[in-house]
Amino acid sequence: MRRFTLVLYLGLVVLATIPAGSRAEEPHPALVLGERVGIRSQILGEDREILVYLPNGYQESDARYPLFVFTDARPNFKATTGVIHSLSEARAIPRMIAVGIVNTDRWRDLTPMAGMGIPGTGGGAGFLRFVAEELLPFVDERWRTNGFRVFQGHSLGGLTALNFLKSSPDLFDAYLALSPSLEWADGELIDQFERFLDSRERNDVMLYLALADEQMERPYFDRMVRLLEAKSPLGLEWTAGLFEDDDDHGTIRVTGGLAGTRWVFRDWRLSSKRIYAMTDEQITAHYARASQRYGEPLQMGMMQMTDAAYWGLYDEARRPRAMQLFHRAIELWPDLAYPYSCLGEALERTGDLEGALVQMEKALTMAKEAKHFDIPYFQGMVDRVRAALAPVE
Repeated sequence: MRRFTLVLYLGLVVLATIPAGSRAEEPHPALVLGERVGIRSQILGEDREILVYLPNGYQESDARYPLFVFTDARPNFKATTGVIHSLSEARAIPRMIAVGIVNTDRWRDLTPMAGMGIPGTGGGAGFLRFVAEELLPFVDERWRTNGFRVFQGHSLGGLTALNFLKSSPDLFDAYLALSPSLEWADGELIDQFERFLDSRERNDVMLYLALADEQMERPYFDRMVRLLEAKSPLGLEWTAGLFEDDDDHGTIRVTGGLAGTRWVFRDWRLSSKRIYAMTDEQITAHYARASQRYGEPLQMGMMQMTDAAYWGLYDEARRPRAMQLFHRAIELWPDLAYPYSCLGEALERTGDLEGALVQMEKALTMAKEAKHFDIPYFQGMVDRVRAALAPVE
């Protein structure tokens, strides 16, 4: 196994390959993006390579994580894992393990049927068997996955995502097909997909479709959308996005992947707007359903609750609910300084400076006792309100 790193030196970004264990010989620190791992495929009769991204905190915990598998790993690894890393560190989606499959014969693996007169196409069934019978068991045994799986493909990879859904719908929980090459073999996969939909009374899976400004693919894409509108079985959650203004077949890998990933995990974290449209009981029920779906216990976090409180604070109609959320944060996290400072700031903003000072001084005391890394923040709030309360000379 070899580890690949992103080395930053003298303002240059260099992609380097170094043997695992040689970090001590490096003259400069390296930022490790992931690992190259080999796997022997008996089904395909060849050695395959995957690129693996592990989330922050993986080595320091025993937690299990959703699995995000994607095609065309070499051109897509940094962009795809960058989206996952950025969104998860912003707490918009869960931290995940991501596995990119490096191509050996793209025309063979990513085409469900022969097409365009290209020799060797139509090997999608073998590629599906490799993923289902060899790759996923290998990944599940080697890394701590939690059972929730996402598959993303672009172009022929998008066609493959739809073929996987049609052929083995329970293999993944969500499929992202970005600018899928539905024109392949004159849309034969759409005909197969229709027969698949006709045969299913229920299918608990998510499907995200995206298309850029692509005139050749558009009629086939529209045909697939109409098919889904007419024949989607119970349980199939799907949506389609058009990125016609600024995106082409190349950039949709990033913009469509970002939008699709957020859509798949749309229930993992409620937005402030959705929180204000729900009662506490509805929020609790929502997170119970989301916990079951995503394979991990979920509830509203402290930052999410206080962010939502701030969101509604400046609207008079929402302000009572906002203040309720500030107080609720203190009830749930009474040993942390931040909720008290948030309530203090809310009281300051609404004109109750005496009440604000009480909460801010409590937050400052707690921060000092806990040796908080940002004591100047809490001190500054106290000083500001004290100055506002000081008599004018």
